[in-house]
Amino acid sequence: MTRLFHGEPYEAWLRQQVHALRAGQLDAELVYRRRLRKAPTAYLHSHPPHVKAALLLPPERQRGVVAYVVTRRGPVPVELPHADLDYDYYESKQVRPVVEDLLALKGKSFAGVVSGEEQLRLF
Repeated sequence: MTRLFHGEPYEAWLRQQVHALRAGQLDAELVYRRRLRKAPTAYLHSHPPHVKAALLLPPERQRGVVAYVVTRRGPVPVELPHADLDYDYYESKQVRPVVEDLLALKGKSFAGVVSGEEQLRLF
């Protein structure tokens, strides 16, 4: 946002960030941390991602703050193997929603900027 609102170059930077994300260079920044309000087994109707991750831990670790990442298998605690991070998830759910509306103000699209070429728009 700072780059966009201060007139600084943002397109090459955004492309580089998405490339770094997909190359695994930002893995340490992809960790979610959520506090469990109750025991994971107390969630009866829905299982938010942090609860799903907590259920994979031993019972003595299923409380307090759960640190997890999103893999192709779903949410996994950082303590367990998680080499299959879902970079599509992080791009589509974290990066794209924040940037897309801002780019629209400049008449740009996320896909166009990331690919390096603006796509023709149908009116």
